[in-house]
Amino acid sequence: MKTITVRYFAMFREHAGLGEETLSLDVATAKDVFEQTRLRHGSREPNGHCKVAINDEMADWSSPGRGRRYRVAVSTGCGRLA
Repeated sequence: MKTITVRYFAMFREHAGLGEETLSLDVATAKDVFEQTRLRHGSREPNGHCKVAINDEMADWSSPGRGRRYRVAVSTGCGRLA
């Protein structure tokens, strides 16, 4: 299990009803985090329409998390991840 702080933007923020949460998840990649949080909050947005950042750096969906604690940010469309 990894402790991950997930920051939500755009549609994800609307679906989650919050801007950030810290979760304990058994995941290997950013896509794994996306899928678990998407299902958790009922989002139907496919990851192909989204951007991801890990520890404030743009990343690929196949990127592994770094360490046991890290931050993941997801946003829809071409919006900027802050």
